[in-house]
Amino acid sequence: MMRNAAIGAGSIEELRRADGSLMARGRFVEGRQNGYWEWFRGDGSVKRTGYFHSGKPISVWTEFDANGRVLRNAPADAFADLTHYIIDAPHA
Repeated sequence: MMRNAAIGAGSIEELRRADGSLMARGRFVEGRQNGYWEWFRGDGSVKRTGYFHSGKPISVWTEFDANGRVLRNAPADAFADLTHYIIDAPHA
């Protein structure tokens, strides 16, 4: 995973795969994911969106198919694989 430059000081970070494609976009606060995050497939389509608070998934998350249609909206704890979405803040 590669870190792209922040979009504005201390704001949104873009995380990229080794091939340069966008993997995720969101904020880090004090080294932890915080607020709204988006996750992308290798083709650039949105895979999942949701919220973090102090590095933990919270609230309702939305999962999309490759055409952008909503597959499901569910509380964070309904997604067994969300632990894969928790990442450490990239180092500059």
